[in-house]
Amino acid sequence: MSGDVKRPYRSVVREHQAARTRAAVIDAAGAEFVARGYAATSIDDIAAAAQVARRTIYAIGGKPELLK
Repeated sequence: MSGDVKRPYRSVVREHQAARTRAAVIDAAGAEFVARGYAATSIDDIAAAAQVARRTIYAIGGKPELLK
């Protein structure tokens, strides 16, 4: 069966959901940085404000990436 080629997985709905989550995290991080300051804002603070898991914050790139 060397002729069988799997098509790549792509979901437009999932891409939109990921973009909304990323935007929510960026907005929450910005608000937390303004309210608390960069150094005083923890990953947990950002995750709680955005209602996502800590892992999501790290997947985006952590605090340095969010500050950019």
